[in-house]
Amino acid sequence: MSTATTLPVNPSPAAVEFALLQSWLASSSTLRLPLHHIESQQADKGREVQRLLLQNHLQQRGTGDVGPALRVPTAGEERIYSHRRLGTRRLTTVFGAVELVRMGYSRPGLPSIFSLDQALALPARSFSYELQRRLVKAAAQNPFLESVETIAELTGVSVSKRSLEEILPDAAQDFDAFYRQRPPDPASGSLLVAAVDCKGIPVVKPLAALGAIFHALARQKECQIVLTVLKHSIYQARQSVGHGGDGFGSS
Repeated sequence: MSTATTLPVNPSPAAVEFALLQSWLASSSTLRLPLHHIESQQADKGREVQRLLLQNHLQQRGTGDVGPALRVPTAGEERIYSHRRLGTRRLTTVFGAVELVRMGYSRPGLPSIFSLDQALALPARSFSYELQRRLVKAAAQNPFLESVETIAELTGVSVSKRSLEEILPDAAQDFDAFYRQRPPDPASGSLLVAAVDCKGIPVVKPLAALGAIFHALARQKECQIVLTVLKHSIYQARQSVGHGGDGFGSS
């Protein structure tokens, strides 16, 4: 059983997508699906509704057209940016990719100024600040590859590992300035200093286990030289701890 959704006369793309989502949820085929299938598909369809809502909002913000020229006061003078040109910018957000049509003002020898970018506080990168924040937070808790996979699963937005590696240094650029603003706590008691080399803990196999490994290698002719050298090293190691024999047994 399906329920028809009433739309306004001139529905927005977001309204159409939301109506389709409502119709899909009420359709006879969906009513037979298990809950986890509905959750998965509704998440994808719902993200598209969110993306279209954001796209519509950005269109309502206009193009940043402030008139025939832009006057920018600087030290000792006022610069006039009189060359105007509309351009399109693509931005990846937590809901997906959106596009902005904005007016750019320029003058010879200087970069263009986009009033809409300043009004929206847009980043220089093609990823929104909120998406960057979530990426950095995920990277602080997981390896890079797992971080981008986690964001893709939660938001449906795919970000390359290389892009994440470029974003992270920007997130840490205010680190020193932040701690310079904090007053130091008064020192009291003893001071404990620790050093970390980040090399991990080497896994050393027992000598008997190494012997079995070298036996398998010995069956390959190209490993005979390596086997001899390693066998001698193990023999010396066992002698240094007071054990006799070479640890290999009879073949």
